[in-house]
Amino acid sequence: MRGPGLALIAVVAVARPAGAFPYGTQFDAEPVQGVGGGGRAFVGAARDSGHTCAVCHVDAPGRIAVHLEADPVDLFDGYQPGARYLLKVVLIDEWAGLSWAANGNDCGDVDVTPWRPCDDNGFAMQIDDGRGTPVGSFGSDGCGAPSAADADVRVLADGTAITHAGALHDRVSWSFCWTAPADGTDDLFLHLGVVDGSGGDGTKDNPNDPFNDDVVSATLTLPRSGTTSPAGGCATVGAGPDAGALVLLLLGATIAGCARQRRRTAALAIGLALLVAGCASSRARSWSPVRPWQKELLAKRIMMLRADADESRLDLHMLESREGSSGGFGTAGGGCGCN
Repeated sequence: MRGPGLALIAVVAVARPAGAFPYGTQFDAEPVQGVGGGGRAFVGAARDSGHTCAVCHVDAPGRIAVHLEADPVDLFDGYQPGARYLLKVVLIDEWAGLSWAANGNDCGDVDVTPWRPCDDNGFAMQIDDGRGTPVGSFGSDGCGAPSAADADVRVLADGTAITHAGALHDRVSWSFCWTAPADGTDDLFLHLGVVDGSGGDGTKDNPNDPFNDDVVSATLTLPRSGTTSPAGGCATVGAGPDAGALVLLLLGATIAGCARQRRRTAALAIGLALLVAGCASSRARSWSPVRPWQKELLAKRIMMLRADADESRLDLHMLESREGSSGGFGTAGGGCGCN
């Protein structure tokens, strides 16, 4: 390991409203009854349906930034297949819960009288290939360096992402290991989200909520070894604080390579065109009501507009979190002959 030679990426973003779970185990919990993420990290990846932390936290002013460091330094120039990288995520310009930082770990659920609020921040990271499939493997062992092991990181149950554990408070940095995939044939996409938690309203009854927090979300391209991904005007490369260090200054609500953004924009335009064409075709058809004896078919699960039950539960959880509501989701159906 080369401590002084850490590559540094400074990611400065106009943050969106967002929300993170104070405990890492919540990412694996059932979405509705378990108040969890259903095994999703919410970092804007394809398997998250593009959702970031912003689906829950609201009114984030965008005052924070995040540094992402790597050792060895070649990760951002071109990752080596099968290589292990020590990564460090650092929250910059914390402010939302800073007034509780002095309490350290002497806060929250511990036996403290009087009760003291905690400064709880968090992060989540996932690395995908071009097909949106999580690749590589995460670990909290510090890549074999005991001094770099971090007790406050946690790998999701299915191994697809890594998050804060929430075991410690007053944290603004997290270190962990990532092992690159052995084949190394694709450019990869690193999805990252960081939340500066406000500590709810500072009371025992409401120690955490999705309001008054700050958040930053980012997607960075990790080129395969021997290639250079075009910046496309999204990045400014300059001299780093250390000789040979790579410094990228990226601006945007959600950071991504320009080329990838253009592909998404083109796909969206095509999708909208097809949707409009479909609507025009539907309007041209004659409309007829559903007969009572046809309702049995409409009540079947195959006729649901949203066939993905897990995604439907996640959408319901987000809706309830943002509106403070419960129920009223889905449609009613009846058997043959029901009116």
